Amino acid sequence: MAATQKPILYSSVVSQWANVPHLGLVELGYGKDEVEIREIDLFKAENFDPEYLKINPNGTVPAMIAPSQSTPLADTRPILQYLDQARSSKDVPTLTPSDAQVKALADSLIELVHSGDLNTDLILLQARNKEELENKKKSPFATFLSSRQQALEAYRTAYPDHPFYGPKAEANGSIHHVYATGTNPEQEAFFESTQAAYRRFIAGMETLESSLRLPYAAGDNVTLADLHIVPWLSHAQWGVGTTDTTDLDTLEAHLQKTAPDFRIGPNTREWWRNFGKRDSFKQVFPTVH
Repeated sequence: MAATQKPILYSSVVSQWANVPHLGLVELGYGKDEVEIREIDLFKAENFDPEYLKINPNGTVPAMIAPSQSTPLADTRPILQYLDQARSSKDVPTLTPSDAQVKALADSLIELVHSGDLNTDLILLQARNKEELENKKKSPFATFLSSRQQALEAYRTAYPDHPFYGPKAEANGSIHHVYATGTNPEQEAFFESTQAAYRRFIAGMETLESSLRLPYAAGDNVTLADLHIVPWLSHAQWGVGTTDTTDLDTLEAHLQKTAPDFRIGPNTREWWRNFGKRDSFKQVFPTVH
């Protein structure tokens, strides 16, 4: 890996997790010339390019190459930790709590929103019934799935021994198949599994509601946890068709199609309003995405 004089952040405007370090850059006072940003086009499947996989073997964004790191950082969590620690000698408040209990809470909240139960691909790509599936087929998400599948199949043919392409093509292909040529029994199984996934998603949101310690996620100060939760919730809102940063009701109504009594609770709403006032939110999220 060639040496770099300053960190290089591989990012994408449509990736929820890429926005975590972008919030961190603002919160930690990084100048625009301190970190180089390189855009990866997910709709063109540039994250599956063999050269990119040398940087991030997961084929995901973000990733970071930093001068003090012997290997690239290939996950949102270590990237944000790196940005925070690299600022420790500056006159900037750390995002890592010094109190052990607060840190444990922040860590648990980060793990919660990164868990499979709260994966926003559920909202973007899956369907609970035929009406939702037909709407998905007409959306940009169908194009996204198709372009990914075409790229994965081409790379699998070109690099048959590469450990990434086969499993990834199968995983993406399972949903792509339902969109393209799925039979009624396959679609019904898809709808049933999606409903079950929505129930887990709702349970996860209820756990978040009961875990938040206001005014921010883990109490009085902004922590690493806030910077992970914000892009996750923003992406979920965007997935249901809103771009209004104040609109949690559209997401609530979408989830009520599975659980009519579900409500996005007062803690979540107050926390969202509180963080929404910060400069980092206003810069990174002029709209939800």
